[in-house]
Amino acid sequence: MLKNELTEIIKQHKEDIGILVKDLSNNEILFNYNEEKIYPSASIIKVPIMIEAVSKADTLEIPLLEQVKIEDSNKVAFEDVKKALNKTI
Repeated sequence: MLKNELTEIIKQHKEDIGILVKDLSNNEILFNYNEEKIYPSASIIKVPIMIEAVSKADTLEIPLLEQVKIEDSNKVAFEDVKKALNKTI
């Protein structure tokens, strides 16, 4: 079912897509498409941010429907994020 749904979504769009869906409880790959293709990582930082936001919303730490203004003082350059991530890897 998941395979069919994802394949249909990919067919409906002309964008260059790469995806790998993995069950982290048993490392089983549930779906893959162009998974070995290399893409620029500029937007990939949004994924861990989204995962953390959904995790906190799931435990009711943050409401998903509330709009939050991000002040300039809380923003960082992407290069700073990359440097911080490289230190932890």
